[in-house]
Amino acid sequence: MTAWEQLGQALAHCAVGTANRCMKLMSPTIAELPRFLSARGGSRQGYAELQKPLAALEAEIRHLANPMSLSPLAVSDGIEDQSSMAPRVVAKTAEIVERLRYLVAMELIFAATGVELRGVVDSMGEGPQRTFAAIRALVSPLDDDREMSADMTRVARMVAGPRD
Repeated sequence: MTAWEQLGQALAHCAVGTANRCMKLMSPTIAELPRFLSARGGSRQGYAELQKPLAALEAEIRHLANPMSLSPLAVSDGIEDQSSMAPRVVAKTAEIVERLRYLVAMELIFAATGVELRGVVDSMGEGPQRTFAAIRALVSPLDDDREMSADMTRVARMVAGPRD
């Protein structure tokens, strides 16, 4: 297994943790917050509609983290023991990173909502407050159900950082 494949598997473990934390934040029995982080409750869905995309992203990352080849073939007329398939491994690692950005974006948005619902924004440390402010500069609080793909995209771009 190449170092790139090991990186992909490590990122897949991160994705599982991120997805699980997101699901726990939306669970009133675990997080002691309103179901799906719906500030107004009732028939509102909050972030419930993001559960399926969240699960799909995590599953795609796990799938992409599988090794390229389980039984390598000798190449170059038997001169080389195997082909590392390095270009494809690097490309699929980039696909993992792109999907992970969206999972992290969801977690950041859910966490921002969670600290608002708990009323603890002012008691957070300087770093978390800066992160919270950066999220809220991109995404308004979820007061009522709305389409959220643009919110996720804005935060995922922030997670990616500046591009040269």
